[in-house]
Amino acid sequence: MIKYYLIIKYILRDFFKKIIFFEISFLKPPKKKILVYDKKSINHAKALFPKHSLTFFNTRIQGLNIYVVIVTLLKLGFKNFSMNYKKIYFNLVNPEIVYTAIDNSLSFYKLKNESFSNAIYISDQNGMRNNSFYQEAKKYSDNNKNLSLKCDIFFVFGNNEKKKLQNIINSNFYTFGSTKNNFYLSSKRKKIIKNLVFFSNMPIVKFAKDIILFKNAIKFSKKYNYKLFFIDRLQKNYLPFLKEHFNLDDFTYVSPKSSSETYSFFTDDNFSIFNHSSLGYEFIARGLKGISFGHNSKYILHEKNRKKYPNEGIFWTKKIDYKNFEKKILTIINYNSIKWKSDTFKYSKELMCYDRSNINKKKVINNFKIKNK
Repeated sequence: MIKYYLIIKYILRDFFKKIIFFEISFLKPPKKKILVYDKKSINHAKALFPKHSLTFFNTRIQGLNIYVVIVTLLKLGFKNFSMNYKKIYFNLVNPEIVYTAIDNSLSFYKLKNESFSNAIYISDQNGMRNNSFYQEAKKYSDNNKNLSLKCDIFFVFGNNEKKKLQNIINSNFYTFGSTKNNFYLSSKRKKIIKNLVFFSNMPIVKFAKDIILFKNAIKFSKKYNYKLFFIDRLQKNYLPFLKEHFNLDDFTYVSPKSSSETYSFFTDDNFSIFNHSSLGYEFIARGLKGISFGHNSKYILHEKNRKKYPNEGIFWTKKIDYKNFEKKILTIINYNSIKWKSDTFKYSKELMCYDRSNINKKKVINNFKIKNK
């Protein structure tokens, strides 16, 4: 019952948030160097660009600029209003760069063809994807042979994603991992693992496997005297569901209010446990120790990138019974730390790279700006 209550609750919450936070502006859009395409990309953009250089364009029914509406209607009328509104908005801002972290938005890759501006278009992957976007993009490309999907720069997590997308998006691809993971640093260096950190898969209410894994984590933490944390997804609260299945005295529940709070757990004294989670792969990309129990999921095995990993690997297994759970975690905990970083590096290049402080991403952007002048 709690499960369905939570699902309905978050559907309604998201619906009312769209209504309540729908933004209406009457001011002329400011001229800025960086136009952020979709407001949800703003935090990623702040990790790469100076805050004062940013403004954003609302997509997905996030808001409307009345000034631009009036200018569009006076100049061009109602015909093709949506496209013309966007063109007017872009021309008023006159950006050097159009940036998005909504990397699975098909509309973004149409912008250069639609001649919205001569800016540099940058897409920045923010989450591990299943095949849905690939299939959508491929269908568009098959039906529009003369209009390729394109952007100037596409930052992706790793080589696997690059191999898949470079066949359907015309771009320069760079494998520099997650911008947010690269941005939030930790100075805490401790060699001894003291805590287990369980990263929630998508809403845990939909995944029975996560429940089994977390029960195992509780048993393991008690047996070996580790402190256990359940890290929920950003600004979510599945505590009512957890109360239904677990004793809250057995772990510490964390519902992060910001990304910095989530990444504060990315330290050497923590060990990550996850079914499938971008955070889990980000954790391992830093050379930290962790384990995946859903490594060959639809988010890793893509139809275009046929590579499939074996059922058992250095930081993953598909066995979720407690005996194997315990054995695998103890093996990783006792793994030599220097050798661990060396042995996992190959997989980080394929799945999730790490570019500390986004140094390489910023270099690529600056080089493109110089060429574009």
